[in-house]
Amino acid sequence: MQLMNPASIIGIAIGASLFTLFSKKNKDKTKLHRFGLFIASFFGVLVALLAVNFGIYYFQRY
Repeated sequence: MQLMNPASIIGIAIGASLFTLFSKKNKDKTKLHRFGLFIASFFGVLVALLAVNFGIYYFQRY
């Protein structure tokens, strides 16, 4: 298994955040609340993907 490059990690995080932002459940929220959801989901997915990437690196190293 190969490591993901940073551009793909950021792209996946942005895509997942946009999907969360435009879901039907969040249509009636205020713009500030939706922006907060975007930022929170972006960093949440980013941390999860970086953890997976580090796990792959660690597994290959040892």
